[in-house]
Amino acid sequence: MKRWLVGFILLGWVGNAGATVSIEFQFGSLQWPKGATGLIVADTAGDGFVPVASAVDTVLAAGQTFGGGDDRIVAVFSIGDLADWSGKRGFAVLLEAIDYASLGVSAGQAIKFVGLPVRSPGQRIRAGEPFGE
Repeated sequence: MKRWLVGFILLGWVGNAGATVSIEFQFGSLQWPKGATGLIVADTAGDGFVPVASAVDTVLAAGQTFGGGDDRIVAVFSIGDLADWSGKRGFAVLLEAIDYASLGVSAGQAIKFVGLPVRSPGQRIRAGEPFGE
């Protein structure tokens, strides 16, 4: 498994009541196709993240349980036309007003990025497909 860590910036701000969060996310210089999918996943129990290989059949949608455990998908987004890093692609997205409470996530819980170059939002993770985290 390859890990990509080029141009990775993840910032979160807790809103006034601690119920909403905004995330500015950039991750680039990938040789992935336009439309590749990125996820922000939260570890809601503080017991570590479910491995992507154990998340087969997870639907790529905010609020879904990631891998059948206590991890929860916070946001789903795709590589677009504007995210270009020296001829390669990447993610550049501002996720505004994510309602943590409605997703079952609390402020301060660990989050991570998972990238799936051959999946689209709403699809299911398939066994053995490539990913980055």
